Amino acid sequence: MITFADDYSKFVFSKTLEHMANAEGYNNRRNVYGNRTFLDYATVFMQMPHQDLNLMISRADVSKNGIAKEISFRWDSVCIEGVEKLIHDPEWYYLELAKFKGGRPLVGALINHGTEDAPNWSSHT
Repeated sequence: MITFADDYSKFVFSKTLEHMANAEGYNNRRNVYGNRTFLDYATVFMQMPHQDLNLMISRADVSKNGIAKEISFRWDSVCIEGVEKLIHDPEWYYLELAKFKGGRPLVGALINHGTEDAPNWSSHT
């Protein structure tokens, strides 16, 4: 389940999601660089009711247009035994994370290494 650190993070995430869907295309699973799209990451996050996922966006990581360049995340209670070696797999969102419930938090960020109109998102943990 997605939760937000504050209302600002919720607002910026929503605005970023809308912008990226238009910039990347709703049906693309990969961007022009061959990486997963922001919409793909967001969809995975929204489909994780078995995990507590908290998102936080710093004002320093938001453009003048209100679009996030970086989104910090924290998955609570992830049992990392078996996950650490798999999390770097390019298809990590297929790992059935429900089986890893329990344990310590996993923290990281989604970072746009491109621009707002030519995004290149990646996950860093």
